[in-house]
Amino acid sequence: IGGASFFFSYLVLLGLVPMHIGLLYAVIVEAPLASVALFFIGLILGWWAAYTFFRGQTSVLIHEYKHAILSTLMGNRWKGISLKGMSGTFRYSYTKETARYNAFISLAPYFLPIFTFTGIILFLLISYRSPEGALVVAGLLHGADLYFHLKDVSPIQTDLTDLVGGYWVGVGYIASANIFVSTLFFVWAVGGSEGLSLYADSLWKMGEYLVALVRAVVIP
Repeated sequence: IGGASFFFSYLVLLGLVPMHIGLLYAVIVEAPLASVALFFIGLILGWWAAYTFFRGQTSVLIHEYKHAILSTLMGNRWKGISLKGMSGTFRYSYTKETARYNAFISLAPYFLPIFTFTGIILFLLISYRSPEGALVVAGLLHGADLYFHLKDVSPIQTDLTDLVGGYWVGVGYIASANIFVSTLFFVWAVGGSEGLSLYADSLWKMGEYLVALVRAVVIP
């Protein structure tokens, strides 16, 4: 399982991750300490709540539904989900056109931020009345996502071992995708409009650097 689309997205993530880490540091330094603390308190609470209350087959079902959600979004036909003890299987049919997305579907439980999407909506609804509460809620739901993304990472997971390049390719992709999403979410939630402006400026500068690099290679 792999393909050009998967490995191209991998290269893009690897290129963006250093910039995202730099932005994370910049926002932590510039944002009010209370805002940073509230987000991370929520993050810890979310991880703890997911670990405490979503065990057993509930966590397996969430894992399989993430496969199903992304598969459906890619246009595949959902055949069903089966659970047996602490393992599960998602079955689907795909076409020649959608086969390129199978690697993303295989890794969906490890990066698809379904709880974070809910956190974005709740943040927007709550922030007008209680910016502090909105930060805690955003952190809490993202913390739950991070727990589910990382808890099943294992060398015995065929989601990872069936990829072209094997387990460590999968681990690298999962790490890169989660750093990308987590830092972007933090920059938006904690940094606000200034954080997004900083992000856009960083993207623009990276684009200028890439254009200059291509010109230097193509036009000696």
